Amino acid sequence: MHPSVRALRFFNDQVSRRTSGSGKGAPFHQDYPYLSIDGDQCFRIWVPLDVVTTENGAIHYLKGSHIGPVYRPRSFSGNPDIAAVYQRSPFPELPYFADDYDQHQWFIGEAEPGDALLHHPKTLRGSPANPSSRPRRAVTTIFTGDQVVWDPWPGTSFDRLPSISGFTVLTMTPGAPIDGDLSPVVWRETPRHD
Repeated sequence: MHPSVRALRFFNDQVSRRTSGSGKGAPFHQDYPYLSIDGDQCFRIWVPLDVVTTENGAIHYLKGSHIGPVYRPRSFSGNPDIAAVYQRSPFPELPYFADDYDQHQWFIGEAEPGDALLHHPKTLRGSPANPSSRPRRAVTTIFTGDQVVWDPWPGTSFDRLPSISGFTVLTMTPGAPIDGDLSPVVWRETPRHD
């Protein structure tokens, strides 16, 4: 843990599923522009429930991309209503990395069930389709440190959550640290008594 982090909070979680024979992967993207946060004390844990290989859609992480820049979010489904929300983002359009894929250095996240792949939400990543006969399922969680603040810029996933049944949108003061019942503290530094 970074020495300046005194507490760690749960921010959100997600279940992803790439069915066997899936003809569609996840486009290159960063998690950060979908979120309404500002700060570098954050990370995402991706835990697969299945064996993940190149053949069934392992994630490709662009090495060093966590230092920026940040790009506009994109709709995975192609839904025009969701795409319209993301077009309001203040970030620039994401380059089409598939065109010059071989010009960059990538880490391919092959993993076993229960492994944990950690990355910063600014890390650019994507995954190919799953033409194999095996599914690729995973659980992901984002955690934030005590210096991360709520920053509801336009064009985030939080702008479209009210239209999705069953979701509660976080209500926090812009510029204030992440807080509240929906973001509980999961770790706190304990004073050492030397």
